[in-house]
Amino acid sequence: MQILVVDDEPIFLRLLTAQLETLGYCDVNTVGSGREALSRLQTPTDTYDLIMLDIRMPEMDGVTLCRHIRTIPAYRETPIIMVTAMSDKSYIDDAFAAGALDYITKPLDRVELKARLGIVLRLHMQQKATAAAAANASLSSYSIAPPLEFDDPIALLNVDRLLSATALENYLLTLGLGRMHGLRAFAVSIKNADQFFMAGTPGSFVDMIGDVATVVQDCLKTEDVMMSYSGGGIFVCILRGEHGYDAELLTATANFSMSDFEPIYSDANMSLPDIQFGNLARMPSLSFGRPTRLLQLAKMQVNAVETYSPLKRRLNRRRIGDL
Repeated sequence: MQILVVDDEPIFLRLLTAQLETLGYCDVNTVGSGREALSRLQTPTDTYDLIMLDIRMPEMDGVTLCRHIRTIPAYRETPIIMVTAMSDKSYIDDAFAAGALDYITKPLDRVELKARLGIVLRLHMQQKATAAAAANASLSSYSIAPPLEFDDPIALLNVDRLLSATALENYLLTLGLGRMHGLRAFAVSIKNADQFFMAGTPGSFVDMIGDVATVVQDCLKTEDVMMSYSGGGIFVCILRGEHGYDAELLTATANFSMSDFEPIYSDANMSLPDIQFGNLARMPSLSFGRPTRLLQLAKMQVNAVETYSPLKRRLNRRRIGDL
């Protein structure tokens, strides 16, 4: 893998480069500022498979740099790992929202570094395999390779606060049990997603996922939510507190908003996506399991919810009456 490390401390750059080399990652390039990094990344001759960013840097911090990197087409899905001091953990939420995949803390722990890089290496190999298999397939308007299977997760990095499935799980793992018990989770299901997958092209399926993600974001209207498309027609979302969450009202609102897309789907002879918000899930009070279990609990909640609630039916009747 080709790695780019961005940090304004020359001593740390030398230390991290040495650590990476001992782990077998010898193709490492270093730069000392965000502006220099952007200049390097926008050069077509340089292509990096992993980018490591220090959070605290003068002029342009790592979170801002991460956002800029995600606007470069060649690096929309490239793994980004944030490097931070323990005192900077308050910035981690913003880093994940900006598109980071994971983070490590200073001083470096060799075992932790090896584990994090192992995850990135496996993800890198999967991305290469997917890109090769999808080379002749139709791309979506999001300019990403379509999923090969219905249950594959999809990362749309140009949808606000929509993380990759791996990044959302990594985020939960950073929180610890104390902060986990202040979180709630819910899932959003596209009840007819399988019909879209079977009837359309891979590219049109990805476009549909993007349409639904946009509608869900508009319905939530809060920056406290992070979400991911986990595959199988299901989004998983986490938020702090309950914020007056009403699954029935959100379901009705989302499907009503989806009607704005009706001409597009009608032209393609497709029905509209049928969106269902699940009930809130929370970690049991005395639970000591993995934090990612919260996402599984959320999926169980949405699978137990009735497809059409009375409120949704009333809204649909009102919409038809307005036509």
